[in-house]
Amino acid sequence: MKHKNFTRKIFIQVFLFFLLLSSSAFSETKKWTIMVYLAADNNLEKSAIDDFLEMSNVGSDDNINILVQLDRINGYDSRYDNWTICHRFYVTPNMEPTESNSVPDWGDGKGGREVNMGSKKTLTDFVRWGVEKYPAEKYAIILWNHGSGWKSLQEEKPIFAYKEICWDDTSGDKLSMKEVREALENVGEYIHLIGFDACLMGMLEVATEIKSLGEVMVASEEIEPISGWDFEGFLTALKQNPNMSAHQLGTTIVDTYINHGEVDNYGETLSAIDLTKISDFNSKFNSLLEKIIDLNTEWLNVYISRQSTQIFDTRVFLDIKDFLENLSNNSYNQEIISLTQETINSFEDLIIKNYSANGYNANGLSIYFPAHSGTIDKDYRSEVILFASETLWKSFLQSFISADIFSGYMRIYKENFTSGLPLNWSVVDGYQDGKTWELKSANSYSSYLTLPYMVVDSDASGDVDMDEQLISEFYDFDKYSVVYLSFNHYFRKYTSEKADVDIRVGNGNWQTLKRYQGSSSEGKVFIDITSFAAGKKDVKIRWRYYDANFDWYWAVDDVEFLVFSREPLGVGDVNSDGRIDIADVILSLRISIGLDVTINSTTYKHPYTTDIIELADMNEDDKVNISDVILILRKSLSLD
Repeated sequence: MKHKNFTRKIFIQVFLFFLLLSSSAFSETKKWTIMVYLAADNNLEKSAIDDFLEMSNVGSDDNINILVQLDRINGYDSRYDNWTICHRFYVTPNMEPTESNSVPDWGDGKGGREVNMGSKKTLTDFVRWGVEKYPAEKYAIILWNHGSGWKSLQEEKPIFAYKEICWDDTSGDKLSMKEVREALENVGEYIHLIGFDACLMGMLEVATEIKSLGEVMVASEEIEPISGWDFEGFLTALKQNPNMSAHQLGTTIVDTYINHGEVDNYGETLSAIDLTKISDFNSKFNSLLEKIIDLNTEWLNVYISRQSTQIFDTRVFLDIKDFLENLSNNSYNQEIISLTQETINSFEDLIIKNYSANGYNANGLSIYFPAHSGTIDKDYRSEVILFASETLWKSFLQSFISADIFSGYMRIYKENFTSGLPLNWSVVDGYQDGKTWELKSANSYSSYLTLPYMVVDSDASGDVDMDEQLISEFYDFDKYSVVYLSFNHYFRKYTSEKADVDIRVGNGNWQTLKRYQGSSSEGKVFIDITSFAAGKKDVKIRWRYYDANFDWYWAVDDVEFLVFSREPLGVGDVNSDGRIDIADVILSLRISIGLDVTINSTTYKHPYTTDIIELADMNEDDKVNISDVILILRKSLSLD
């Protein structure tokens, strides 16, 4: 009996011991493990060490683990014994990145070694080690290096040597987005926040690639300044509130990034994206793309919308929301407008936090968007990125770049200044000092300009104030229902000068169509002036350059108008402009309740003429009421 009691005692003690171990292990599971993949085997070595020191100014504690894999190279920074291999660190407060402070065993009996940071296996090994060795309730992985979005820029020779992400000079390798996805898939653990402290990674293609692997993505649409993220700032905030959700941490990273480090010359951007909503956005986006492709009549609007959209360093990465808003404003098709608005709403829903500085119209994500008549990158395919197979965007691009965007339009009133300033044009010298618009006959500023052309040159004028106007003759568009203004130009920005394109009808006031300010602009410009000019006579255009003093210049050439006359469609086309849209719905509603209506500059009062009644009487019952309004509305939405 004594033996049995002794055995029971031993069993209870062993059970309590393991229970204690289990309880201790459970209590040691922290709130967050932050893993930073510092790929500094390149010319960013100094910045990597600076960022390591930012992290060590905070350090791990009882709630958060801060892990770093730092790969260095010779020749860029000799601090901390100038070691040139790769080490892992469990970052504690005030730790220095010396070899003696590194983790001595990576789980295979060995510590630091030379690795290829451009290999997906290297990334998998680091993240898997972090998850297994330092478990937490939530995980974040931050890829740190040069970046170029979804593709490599090796052939384009950019200003900085960024190539996809995590470039390793020793191995000559880098990580593609496909490799990043596969590396994290191989870890087998949900990563709550995936961050890219690198240039140009804030793209829909990037977000789509990793949408099933994590909850939040943080990345920049534009080139980042060399200082990158504020590691000390957001880690301090996380240390103070370790119960942050992934959404909150993403927001904090963006907030602390603002005004961190040196001011750059590009315009800082950073956003936190809800990856769980990417699929819904792509679905809405697909519906819009499918409709545009099927209609095959929206390409001029797409062209004009793209032209006005915020671009980033590569000039083929464009802001998605800016493009969609431009398309909604430029299109006359109510179904396109409706689908575009649904897509915009879905986009806004996936943006957790967005920041853009210096006048950038950056709304959170960009997209690869080559110009009309351009080429699509050979690697923009499903074997390289998921986005190319999961959406219709590549089909859209193929249709766009080969489309006859001017089909059905006529070019009229062309002026290329070959005979000097035209007789009925005028120049207004704002300060009567002879420093104003003039004919340029030698040394072209741009490939878009053919000598001669008109230019106002603040740089050549020197230290004088400028408010200079180039004003066209009167044009008549009374026979046309759609009118576009087109011209080639080069606005070279220096400080705060402005360049406005204005329109005036008759003796009315000048109204601004477009303003250039804050960044240079070059190329062919298309502006829809239908709402101002269609059906009107005595229309003038003005190019006004002002608030300039010893700045650069603005040059204009090849002014012309593209016009189109739509044949009236009959019943439903109340204003006889060749389309049935919301304008006809409003007119029919006003007629149904006896209000005045104005059609083609003529005002009709109740009782209306027979021809007006016939145009709005959809059900042919010789009267206009709410039934007709509903039928016209359905027609405008292509429901009937």
